[in-house]
Amino acid sequence: ANHEEKDFTAADYKTNPPTSGNHFPDWYDDGVYEPGTTDNLGMLVHTLEHGRIDVQYKEGTSAEDVTKLEAFLAETDGYHMLLFENATGMDAALAATAWGHSLTCSKIDDTTWDALRTFRTAYIDKGPEAVP
Repeated sequence: ANHEEKDFTAADYKTNPPTSGNHFPDWYDDGVYEPGTTDNLGMLVHTLEHGRIDVQYKEGTSAEDVTKLEAFLAETDGYHMLLFENATGMDAALAATAWGHSLTCSKIDDTTWDALRTFRTAYIDKGPEAVP
């Protein structure tokens, strides 16, 4: 995975949402993002290289489910995680991505939370570059 100063699109990656590949030199900070504020896909992929977990929900997700996702991040004070609305047109209702790994959920229901916790435990801080 190389750094490139370009506008990355979903077509630049083998998976949707992306889990690795070339990316922008800068990255987003950990945290919860309002819809439309994470439009640099290359910066999102860069977060994964540094061991972050990106949790992303499909456009049109209910405010209630977004609030539940925010509470999920709050379980660990959002440590090395990002939450944002997906902008790649993914099919899944919800996805969690880590470098080289993804969890996709066709719906958000009671089983989602255990799956997210298991994914977080398995992949947080496991990117190929040191975690800053």
